[in-house]
Amino acid sequence: MLFIVLIFAPVPDSARQIEGLFTLQRLVVESWTAKYCFNVPVRIIRFNRPFEGLRKDAWQIMDADFELVHTDRTAKIRRKDGKPFNCAAVELQQYTERPQADYFDFSAVSDGGASVFTGYFLSQVRVEDNWYDTILKAKYIGSEGEKAITREPGRLVEQFDYYGTQDPLETDGIVAVVDSALPANITSNITETISAVNALLAETFDFYPKEPYLVLIAADFKAFEGYSV
Repeated sequence: MLFIVLIFAPVPDSARQIEGLFTLQRLVVESWTAKYCFNVPVRIIRFNRPFEGLRKDAWQIMDADFELVHTDRTAKIRRKDGKPFNCAAVELQQYTERPQADYFDFSAVSDGGASVFTGYFLSQVRVEDNWYDTILKAKYIGSEGEKAITREPGRLVEQFDYYGTQDPLETDGIVAVVDSALPANITSNITETISAVNALLAETFDFYPKEPYLVLIAADFKAFEGYSV
């Protein structure tokens, strides 16, 4: 008689990820909200990606029972009484200052829209005495009449999102939102270049992208201050 014994190794505590839902919503032109809800109670939400001034100058807690604490180059959200919680939210002002060796958080588009880099919203949470990474579903919601265009519409990941009324230019290999304030030849150059690269990759390596490239270009010339061409 053959006996089979199955032994299941426990998942190490350090590998655990906390799930939940992240919602980024544009209220008006320069006002936004970011809300976090987790499937277990947490004690602290910690943002590790540094950006001098971003969270200190442009983020504000929406519930008086919470506080946004700045330590070194990180920021933390917690309840003032130290109790665990499932949800917390901040109101954001559209912050367009230049970071040091990183991406702009917001870039204005001439039609009133904006490009948003979501990497600054990634977080860790403290559950009891341990810190965990988070894996969050996401909702991206524009203000009235706006659309939100994003590469991963259902998850919080590092990516650029577009909020606005402009329709994207779609081809087989690209979804592009190019600021109408830029010269028209920029759009055609971008689409032609990416199409040519895709054709070369397919012919040489039999490589085909699983999904079109998402390209967002905003004519926020503040991003180029201090540079010469």
